[in-house]
Amino acid sequence: MKLYELEEELAGTKFTRINKACIMNIAKLVRVRGQINGRLLATLSNGEKLLINRSYVPEIKKKLKI
Repeated sequence: MKLYELEEELAGTKFTRINKACIMNIAKLVRVRGQINGRLLATLSNGEKLLINRSYVPEIKKKLKI
């Protein structure tokens, strides 16, 4: 399955696209910090850090209500 197909299938859930190659579960999000160039650095409950590209930031903010 292609990533865009998975993204469409997961629409309306706690999963959201954060960059060209990654879909993140917002329920596992522990912290979000601003980075240079409008990107965000997300830290998950398992300690993994993921970059959220600026084109996906508005959708993340909308889902987090910030």
